[in-house]
Amino acid sequence: MNRIELDITIDHAEIERLKQAITTFADRMGLKSDTRFELTMALEEAVVNIIEHGELTPATGHIHLVLHCRKRIIHIELRDNGRRFDPLQERSPDFEIPFDERKVGGLGIFYLRQMMDNLAYRYADGENILTMQKRIS
Repeated sequence: MNRIELDITIDHAEIERLKQAITTFADRMGLKSDTRFELTMALEEAVVNIIEHGELTPATGHIHLVLHCRKRIIHIELRDNGRRFDPLQERSPDFEIPFDERKVGGLGIFYLRQMMDNLAYRYADGENILTMQKRIS
């Protein structure tokens, strides 16, 4: 089976369950260690951002993950009902500025762009929908 769906509650403890689901998917697909790492980091970063910045509560918030592979491309869809936020509109950090003078934040989205081959965002029916793709060899 090359598809996993997961409903994630607004709780940092859910990150371990997310990682377990990614490991199960990676094992089924026989993914190489570098691809496993990038997939785990990207999804963890995206979900933590939703939990921390989506202005959701465990009672009202939800995150839904669909992860599947078709034609050697991993397709990821993350949906949440948090505050509207398009991560692709965020500017990349300015690495010319010394680290201790840089604005806090922005590195996670930068890393998403580096680790995934394609990112897209849309807002529909009260949900943020982030789609990502990762080619595998």
